[in-house]
Amino acid sequence: MESLATTSPEFCEPLDNTYGDIPEQFGIIKGIVSNAMYEMSEVMDILELVMKETDPLKALTLSFEINSGLADGYGSWGKELANALWDQHFYSVCKEHKEKIDFLKSNHILDRFILARQELQEAIVRFLCDNLPQDQDLVHRVVITFLPDTLRQIQVQNSLIHATKYWDTDLQFDQRFNRLLVPESCGTRKIEAGQVEIFWMPAIYLESERKFGKLSVSIEDFYRVTDFIIYAEGMEGIYNSLMASRASKN
Repeated sequence: MESLATTSPEFCEPLDNTYGDIPEQFGIIKGIVSNAMYEMSEVMDILELVMKETDPLKALTLSFEINSGLADGYGSWGKELANALWDQHFYSVCKEHKEKIDFLKSNHILDRFILARQELQEAIVRFLCDNLPQDQDLVHRVVITFLPDTLRQIQVQNSLIHATKYWDTDLQFDQRFNRLLVPESCGTRKIEAGQVEIFWMPAIYLESERKFGKLSVSIEDFYRVTDFIIYAEGMEGIYNSLMASRASKN
């Protein structure tokens, strides 16, 4: 019998035990291992494709194909590998990134879009450094205008407005943080063709750095080197404005 041939002779001796036929059970175990090796060879082939892939979306799609098999068939290490391979958030981010790149390239404004981010950041930093110090209850209003067809002639208008005036309402005072309790500390207020209005409260971010002892540079340098969320907010607004402008023409 094949099971006898693949089991050491001493384990094939017909002694009574509390389990049963040792060679037969050992043969079953080897059969399971053989099937697992075949399945894992397929997994290894896909993992190799993932390693060679340069497109994150394609790589993640390949990973998703083996995700359930790994998680269900290979115990805890399989689950850990499966979880490490598949990241829904990362996949969504990559998908959105690819859609934006395709849109900007098809409209020949990718380079202008990347440059616009730099121009926006420089304008905001310059304004903040020229208007120090700032009260925590001041809203920094940023209005970005541009030609919607070409994303050229970008202009950034900055102003500081008291929170009660900006939201045109009375706001409660938050004694915990010694400032007004505002609806949002950063956001987008208006998106139109060729115009975006964003806002944030820079002094709140500055105070947070101070509170946790992270402010190791001057305020001016803090504004210069920090990648604030307001920049991403502004670029998302510009992108949505461009999308709306193109859609209105179709």
